[in-house]
Amino acid sequence: MTVSQPTRQRRRFIKLSLFTFGIIAILILGLHIWFVNNARRMMREMVATKSQGKLQLEMSQVSYNFFSNNLQVKEARLISTDSTTRAVSYRITFQKLTLQVGSFWPLLFRKKVDIDSIFLVDPEIVVTQ
Repeated sequence: MTVSQPTRQRRRFIKLSLFTFGIIAILILGLHIWFVNNARRMMREMVATKSQGKLQLEMSQVSYNFFSNNLQVKEARLISTDSTTRAVSYRITFQKLTLQVGSFWPLLFRKKVDIDSIFLVDPEIVVTQ
């Protein structure tokens, strides 16, 4: 019994389609992992740079949803590190910070975040004198 030509072509098309889909899925997953790791580093650097070294950002987990453009930071702390020149220092902690951003491309290429809205869950502010 021989396999007809259309069946053979169909199998070849299905194999090629699955291979292409697999490669695209691996590329998207790799981009997502790379973006999350770089977003964490870039956010720390931006806070330190924009505050001129007076603030430090610590985060336990960063995730990004490409469909809704939400950047979520879980269990984060914003700590003032400039305690020598000021008598007051502060620490801000929150369970979850959600940033609604315009797009992730400016963060990748220009190290800039276009924030549309900020949502904090369980913020705690401690001021020490």
